[in-house]
Amino acid sequence: MPQHIAHLPDDRSAAWRDAAAATSVLRRALAERGIVLPSLGVDPLGPVAGVNLVELGRVRPDVAIALAGALECGGQGLSDGRTP
Repeated sequence: MPQHIAHLPDDRSAAWRDAAAATSVLRRALAERGIVLPSLGVDPLGPVAGVNLVELGRVRPDVAIALAGALECGGQGLSDGRTP
């Protein structure tokens, strides 16, 4: 666990861990498609309503197009059963 959250109450550190885990999953999925978001990480501003956000950051236009293409060609529904 990063030093800057070691002192946080359990609920805030759990929120950070959730965001960090989501960041890792997203980074791996994007990397499998050759996409790198250099600014991808846990939002440093901390939890909002008990949830830490994942910062996607800014990207070059070609990376945005590659990301859109990966989403359009994914062929899988959303995790809640809806289709994209």
